[in-house]
Amino acid sequence: MISSFKQFKRVGLACVALGAIAVSQASLAAGTAANTTINNKATVNYQVSGIAQTPIESSPTGNSTAGVGNGVNTAFLVDRKIDLVVQEVDGAATSVSPGATNQVTTFFLRNDGNDTQGFSLSAVDDAIASSTVFGRADAFNTSNVRVFVESTACTGIGQTGLSYVAASDTATNVSTLAADACAFIYVVADVPVTATNGQASNVTLTAIARVPTTLAALTQTAGADSATTVDVVFADAGRDATQTAQDQYLISSAALAVQKTSTVVSDPFNLAVNPKAIPGAVVEYGIALTNSGGATATVVTITDPIPTNTTFSATNPYNSGASNVSITVGASPATFCVAEAGSDTNSDGCFRTAGGVLTVGSPALGNIASGGTTVTVRFRVTIN
Repeated sequence: MISSFKQFKRVGLACVALGAIAVSQASLAAGTAANTTINNKATVNYQVSGIAQTPIESSPTGNSTAGVGNGVNTAFLVDRKIDLVVQEVDGAATSVSPGATNQVTTFFLRNDGNDTQGFSLSAVDDAIASSTVFGRADAFNTSNVRVFVESTACTGIGQTGLSYVAASDTATNVSTLAADACAFIYVVADVPVTATNGQASNVTLTAIARVPTTLAALTQTAGADSATTVDVVFADAGRDATQTAQDQYLISSAALAVQKTSTVVSDPFNLAVNPKAIPGAVVEYGIALTNSGGATATVVTITDPIPTNTTFSATNPYNSGASNVSITVGASPATFCVAEAGSDTNSDGCFRTAGGVLTVGSPALGNIASGGTTVTVRFRVTIN
């Protein structure tokens, strides 16, 4: 009797050991596709009085030999885990100019669930001063905010060479996305011309996990687990199948300030020694244009009507008598042009219209770089 008891005890320990192995293997199955059947059985080999007996097996194919098998089906279906990641891509604001249209911020979407999912997408301008991204509060509102999906297959968040192409990136939702697959999402918006340098506008992208293709709403399964049906579990942060991410438009624009000065250069009596602004005196105007913004000012043109009761000094007071307009950029040596009457016949960018308006533009006046660059245009008139 004692021998039989010891033998039975060893069989029991073997069953316990097999059960522990099965649990350990199941814990490594994270990521298994939904609707996969997990089905295993334990086999017990034993002897009675040293004679090998017919092995017995647990469910689902147990034979209940000697009344040992329990006949309960242990097979079950893997349930559906709903999870997703949404994040801004480059960790920095998108630099834009006032009045720019179709400006793009880029997001990354990944299906971290264990089944194919669809995703509905939406984006809004935050429109609240308390919305802070990259340390900057929302200060202006974009308009015409839209969402588009990159048409090229996604290989991961570090993927390069992608950009929004209106002709091909036309999808506005992700109808199907396999488990562990990803997609790039573009938020496209227009910037008001009234926005000023350094102002920020924050946008929020929202992605909601949906039924593939139809994009019908998903419902989380309530109650106890069912081994024979695929339950739905929301596993994302917040447990609502919804994730959001923010990005930012940052105005990087030229910020121009203009200052005009006048200096009496000479008069007919005092000449260049303490000259006075009397008829016949020569006055030099200086137009100083400073760009303190974060972007280069391009296609810059200065126009200045010749004042009433004065005559433009076309006798070329600069460049050793060769030019009548002087241009300096910061501390660099001056460059010059000739503002001929009528039109820019010599194509140097300087001329005077029939109405007496001086125009100075390209190529005489180039782009004005950011960071406090000052360009000064000088010309002279004679008091009538």
